[in-house]
Amino acid sequence: MSGSICVKGSQSYDYDPDKMLEYYKYNNIFKAPEMGTNDGVLSFVSAPSVEDINIYGKIHWNMKVKTNCDDTSFFMRVYFVEEGISYNLTEEITSLSYINKNYTAGDECEISIDTPPVGFTLKKGNRIRIDISSHSDLYVPHSNTLGHWAKVTEIKIAKNVVICDENAYIILPIR
Repeated sequence: MSGSICVKGSQSYDYDPDKMLEYYKYNNIFKAPEMGTNDGVLSFVSAPSVEDINIYGKIHWNMKVKTNCDDTSFFMRVYFVEEGISYNLTEEITSLSYINKNYTAGDECEISIDTPPVGFTLKKGNRIRIDISSHSDLYVPHSNTLGHWAKVTEIKIAKNVVICDENAYIILPIR
């Protein structure tokens, strides 16, 4: 099963590594904050499922992005939404320099990643929610500058853009 769950167009957020928010605590399944409560996070939600869906394997996601920096990170967390409450299911993070070693600030770049495998049944009426940001408490904050994370001394504020078009989609591994 695949499909787009975002409105066409571009959406942006600022990522300041000096202002890490405690938004993405990851300790087993937990209730996520309401959508729209954090300026550094873009949230997208699907229509309700019309039947039970068994999801087994890696969730694949693809989107175009750009930023005003030569490197930054993009973090995606997948939730299932039950009775209006979002519960984390899986997540993945990458940096632009990992995806495209020749990335230049302002250019569009296509990101295509698989999450770690999951085994889950999305119940009829439940939804999938995707949050996109640039940080999680599991990872070292990205400095938004190009270079090895342990050697970089300069920190920048990134203006990150997600481009929602026909190239923005997720594929759920349905069994």
